Amino acid sequence: MLDTLGLAADAEALYRTMVTRPAWTIPEITAQLDMSDMRIRVALDRLAEMKLVHASWQDPHRLVPVSPSVGLRLLLASAESDVDRHREKLEQTRAAVAALVEAQDAARTREGVVRLEGLDALHGRITELAALARTEMSVLKPGGGNHPGGVDATRHLDEKILRRGLLLRSVFQESVRGHSASFGYVRSLARLGAQTRTVPAVPQMMFTFDDQVALVPLDPSDPSEGALEMRSPGAVATARALFEQVWVSATPIEQTSRRCGGRPIPLERVLLELLAEGHTDQTAARRLDCSLRTVRRMMAQIMAELNARSRFQAGLRVAENGWLTPVDEVFE
Repeated sequence: MLDTLGLAADAEALYRTMVTRPAWTIPEITAQLDMSDMRIRVALDRLAEMKLVHASWQDPHRLVPVSPSVGLRLLLASAESDVDRHREKLEQTRAAVAALVEAQDAARTREGVVRLEGLDALHGRITELAALARTEMSVLKPGGGNHPGGVDATRHLDEKILRRGLLLRSVFQESVRGHSASFGYVRSLARLGAQTRTVPAVPQMMFTFDDQVALVPLDPSDPSEGALEMRSPGAVATARALFEQVWVSATPIEQTSRRCGGRPIPLERVLLELLAEGHTDQTAARRLDCSLRTVRRMMAQIMAELNARSRFQAGLRVAENGWLTPVDEVFE
């Protein structure tokens, strides 16, 4: 209990006994506390050093305790003074840290664009910006849980943002619904207050903070390369416009896409668009972050819906039905 004042366990036990049993001699105290003579001598030296014992006026060879109302209160006052000095130093340190952060931000603002090379630099800067955010973090997250820019990349930051009461809006790739662990976590974020939606294909990884900063990948096809940090109003506004465009077309996480009036669901439409652009099943699967089997199953369902016996016939009927505008006949 008194260790905060500098009293170790032996010294405190000895002092307590001397105060509560003033008539006891040192040998009696030693026996009561079951301590060796050496430990008692060390404890007495510490009490003397802290001015908690002094020589008796009646017997100069005997040590007696200083009253706690005097000795301990003096120590407490000294400790409180130390705390005040430490608090003052902490305030000075806090001011120095704030000044350094402000200087760094000012330098970044002057430069307009900062390169963040590699995942370590990217995630470190995301952590800093999330801690400094005051109102909102908005995120586009391509790929599933194992993707460098995907669900798990900022899992711990998402929870911190929400605990601070900030708005968190995230758009995930539709394929996250097929990853049970990642989808469960995304739904738990929604229950904590995050606004989460999905789209068939997220155009690229992107983070925006308070309409002040935007992070975009150095290489959209490989977020592990790092990112560009942009602060110019025009660049940030462009990034925000992209996010809002994706956001309004996304499906809330609690809803599921359903075919309506014979029309394709968003994921099927994106698949058709990819095939119309000349992508193979394999490259389409990579773009949609799903398996080749899933792509072929979706195409089989589309062909069945269109009552088409070949992909070429399916392409014609997609055009006839106006599913894609414009449509290229690309189903080989």
